[in-house]
Amino acid sequence: MIEAAGRASVGKVGTTPKIKDVKTVVGSHSVSCDTAVYVPGHVGGHPVDMLVDTGSAVTLVHCRVLEKAKIDFKLGMVSEPVVSANGQPLDIKGKCELEIFLGGVSVVHPVLVAADVTQDCLLGIDFLGKHNCTIDLNGRSIKIGKEVVRLKGKNESSKVFRISLAETVVVPGRHEMILPAKFNGAVCGDSVLGVVEPSPGFAERHDLLLARVLVRPKDGMVPVHVINPSPVPVTLYQNTSVGTFSQLEDGALEPASCNRLATKKLRQTKPLVSEQFDLDTMNLSSPQRKELASLLDEFTDTFSSGLADLGQTGIVQHRIDTGDHPSY
Repeated sequence: MIEAAGRASVGKVGTTPKIKDVKTVVGSHSVSCDTAVYVPGHVGGHPVDMLVDTGSAVTLVHCRVLEKAKIDFKLGMVSEPVVSANGQPLDIKGKCELEIFLGGVSVVHPVLVAADVTQDCLLGIDFLGKHNCTIDLNGRSIKIGKEVVRLKGKNESSKVFRISLAETVVVPGRHEMILPAKFNGAVCGDSVLGVVEPSPGFAERHDLLLARVLVRPKDGMVPVHVINPSPVPVTLYQNTSVGTFSQLEDGALEPASCNRLATKKLRQTKPLVSEQFDLDTMNLSSPQRKELASLLDEFTDTFSSGLADLGQTGIVQHRIDTGDHPSY
């Protein structure tokens, strides 16, 4: 939204009103408002609470965010003045394009870098419109694409914690490991439930995959699941930042039902293993048959029910010598 600074002069019919200096107007970034809403996310790979401001024409990021994220951008020039809603000019250092993460959605968006705004990041109407964001104030959420992210108020404590490795480990090639991670400068109780998500760019930096999983901290530690798909061992050093732990709302999910939910979903699409065998013909007692059926069903996901669910992989290659016979 580009607005004129000051009032337009009133002229006679057929004349054109004179408009004074045209400036980009930024909304309520400097106003202390208890009704302001924020969305947690990442800017340039750094976790940030972003103010959602439909009254701002542009998206702003404070210089300190780039410094914390150790981002060295060559800033472009800003041609037109930028002022706050009360008409005060802002100290704009330049403009650049940054990667912004909201929930599981990543977008690259042009931002203005400012030195005198009170917020770390302000999402303006340019961002909200370009990326088709829908704000639900009653449900306290914002939707971007198919991702819904919860909004929070100004005085709410952050429920997103950065986590890093508690010890140095070597992940062997083509292996997966569950590693202990610790909270960075924060305390999170063991009774909470949350989602571990990888830091933006984690896979590119370390050649490892970090799973997005539901976990519960224990003794101040969070289990993280990493996978090394390459044949080369990878060393992760102590205090390496691996991702974030996002605390879930109370009652959002019952911890005791997590495994059962996953099992039910699996069984809806795949028959039980015990049903594929005639256990009655086996030389087993009734208790033994029940125990065997329970064991088979517990590990249903490790058995194939036919050719349709065998899948394929490019990790291991086989060569079959068929001699003079053609291969099919």
